[in-house]
Amino acid sequence: AASALRNHPFLIRTASEARKLHGIGGSISSKIVEIVKTGTHRRVPMNSKQEKVISDFCGIYGVGRTIAAQLWDAGARSLGDLDADPIRFNLDKNQQLGLRYYQDLQERIPRDEVTVIHQLVLESARKIDPKLQVLAMGSHRRGQHSSSDIDFIVTRDTSDGIDHTGMIKKLWHALEARGIAHHNLTEMNDCMLHALCSLPVEGAKMRRVDFLGVPFDELPPALIYFTGNRYFNRSMRLKARHLGYRLNQRGLYKDICLDRNGAAITEGTRVECRTEKDIFDKLSVPWR
Repeated sequence: AASALRNHPFLIRTASEARKLHGIGGSISSKIVEIVKTGTHRRVPMNSKQEKVISDFCGIYGVGRTIAAQLWDAGARSLGDLDADPIRFNLDKNQQLGLRYYQDLQERIPRDEVTVIHQLVLESARKIDPKLQVLAMGSHRRGQHSSSDIDFIVTRDTSDGIDHTGMIKKLWHALEARGIAHHNLTEMNDCMLHALCSLPVEGAKMRRVDFLGVPFDELPPALIYFTGNRYFNRSMRLKARHLGYRLNQRGLYKDICLDRNGAAITEGTRVECRTEKDIFDKLSVPWR
């Protein structure tokens, strides 16, 4: 319902207009009309304190709305309550780290800081292996002035028969030695590592960093996928589907067999694409 409202080109003013949208029935449409007419809803004031506290809890790494509601039910009424007795509220290691660095992780990361961290990671990567590549993705690659977190693709040119296996672990230990890498939030493997890192200077803020291991032959589609944003990715996948292809972060596939709901029954054959532009060209999307 929220997505349908967000993407609707015109302001909804009546219940009948609301009910025409996918996923909206009588109950939701009446709430929409009340909000349109009054600017609020009768249930909002009643729950505002609880909702604000739950929203604050959702800002902790590893805490979603369900866990946040459970923390409220357990008697927590502030971040201070959780900080005072994390064991009582059954916070795991990652959630305790998220609480400790709550303010840092709530802040947007300036573009200049992402650039410096990227350069430091690149320096360490090149010392490990000159063919190791680390690419900054997400909002940074889209040219945004700030980022909510930092995504790095880690890959290696396989022309000499060696791939990126084991490289994320080596890179992590090198960054630890330089005072950049501090806490790994997931198990270390060749696919992905969620972590907390910072600039190696006194008083530097802790930042969320994801290291994404990508096979070299899957780099072009991965660049598209991890650059985003999600609306662009959704549009690209839809365009591919209309042309009889399937696109994901691993490749562009042809000869796909779909069921009546549009889900792929067979994997299909991966189309050779050496660059992002190759994929854009196959889908007749202008490259810029």
